[in-house]
Amino acid sequence: MNHKALLRAEGYRLLAAAFRYPQTEELREALLEEQESAKELSQIASTLLPLVDDDLCAEYNRLFAQAVAVSPHERGYTGGDLGPGLGQLAALYEAFGLRCGGVEGEVPDHIGAELEFAAFLCLKEALHTEESSAEAAEAVTIVRSARQTFMQDHLGRWVCAFADRLRERSFHPYFVSLAGLLTEWVKGDFVEQCWQMPTICLLYTSRCV
Repeated sequence: MNHKALLRAEGYRLLAAAFRYPQTEELREALLEEQESAKELSQIASTLLPLVDDDLCAEYNRLFAQAVAVSPHERGYTGGDLGPGLGQLAALYEAFGLRCGGVEGEVPDHIGAELEFAAFLCLKEALHTEESSAEAAEAVTIVRSARQTFMQDHLGRWVCAFADRLRERSFHPYFVSLAGLLTEWVKGDFVEQCWQMPTICLLYTSRCV
């Protein structure tokens, strides 16, 4: 199995969970479990776990649900325009048998939905790589191509701007730390795949470290 792809899948899944509405005890349990995982995942969990407290729900609502201090949607960082379009994003999801939105019913360009989709594509790549048939090799090529399109046209275009705004506007260290972990993970993926980071995100590179 492609262990790097599997690790990427787990990392994206963990980050998606970290951006869900915080059920405090469930979040603590999930992070505790990941402390025993690979070093890269353990680092995320160990950073966030001490920061989970009873103020987290109120800060989540302030940031994302009430006055929306920080937009959790791609369109909020691309001038109201999704570039290749919201339709392309929805089509990418549907091409792999997924309905738009994550487990909480977000619209396609919500940060949680996009992170879940990134995790799904990495997992698909890992599973197909385990097989040795011609069909599996073709499936790997299709998944990798879809993942590159998704990362360069969508998640990679706005993640740095989103994280930068989250760092600036959050009053809670959990979200400040999560912003840094998010950009580090996505940028590491681009480096590992030898992909060019989108220009719109490179503008924030000096602050997304």
